[in-house]
Amino acid sequence: MTAKLLPLLVLLTLSYVPCPSHGRCLGPLGTTPSIRDIVRGRCEIYQQFVNPDAFCDNRKSTKRNCSEVTETFIKSFSHRKQCNISLGSFDNFVRLTRHDVTSIKRLFWTGVYSIVHKYSRATSRMVTLEDTMTGYLIDGLRFCAQSDDPGMIFGSDCPGFSDTSSCPWNAEYSFWASASKNFACEARGEASLMINASRSPAFIANSFFATWEVPNLSSSLSKLNILMVTIPGEDKKETCGSDSILALKSLLTDKNITSSCTDEPTDVLSVLCLDHLEKEVCRRLLVITSSQSSNQLSSCIIFISILALLM
Repeated sequence: MTAKLLPLLVLLTLSYVPCPSHGRCLGPLGTTPSIRDIVRGRCEIYQQFVNPDAFCDNRKSTKRNCSEVTETFIKSFSHRKQCNISLGSFDNFVRLTRHDVTSIKRLFWTGVYSIVHKYSRATSRMVTLEDTMTGYLIDGLRFCAQSDDPGMIFGSDCPGFSDTSSCPWNAEYSFWASASKNFACEARGEASLMINASRSPAFIANSFFATWEVPNLSSSLSKLNILMVTIPGEDKKETCGSDSILALKSLLTDKNITSSCTDEPTDVLSVLCLDHLEKEVCRRLLVITSSQSSNQLSSCIIFISILALLM
């Protein structure tokens, strides 16, 4: 790719930013305009700037061909019946964009789209599906199929992820189901799950996570750490002891996966509260961290005093 073309692709990539509330902004009807250019641009940016280490194996480049990646994605659903796109249609794209994820960094989520990505991208400590190349390239885009040319619907309304009940196996739903299934299958060792504690039930039995990720977790995953996050400004409705979480733990036990659970994890809240300092949960966090800082300072003073006496 020429240096002249890259700025254009950067602009196209950044021109469509997902809204925190629903996962995408309202825009033109149908498939996202310039979807080929956007996917190709994101592909270059992801490999060069977002996660370059994932494409360097023993100093040998494993960089993917972005034109091939883009066309593989488009061919996965275009020129097909719009409500009959199988999961297997996206296998080649998922395989082509696959890269290793450090086991303990893998982060599943349910009901917390906006805040889980604020956390994962702010700390770089965890990796959601949308932080992998597979998810990053497609996150927030609209795409729907039609049998006739050009193979995709542009400029008019068409069924997307939220229309799955009336149009099963539409392109968006099938893609995310395929990608989520693969993300779960590859989980090894220890992983985490962020759940919305501001809704009841927190773990919904027919949620996307419950449908496509829980059944595909294998015994290679030894432990799942559940993070119960109260959304700043909203009431806490469930905790680690709530029935829905106990039901989730039972499902995990049946798969020989152990679990832990943390209510209001401070490392997550510390990121979320940067934008919500006035909220009650953030005030409580400030009191706790201030107390801990005071105790640490006291411990340091005592330690220094003991050293002075010994000298």
